[in-house]
Amino acid sequence: MLYSENTLIFTAKGQHVRYKGTHPDLYWEAMRVG
Repeated sequence: MLYSENTLIFTAKGQHVRYKGTHPDLYWEAMRVG
């Protein structure tokens, strides 16, 4: 569920959608939120 929540966050930002979890920022965002 954490991944899904972060996916929604990055989808809302729009600029990170294309990375779909391959971008380090998604990892750090997950660590920050979770």
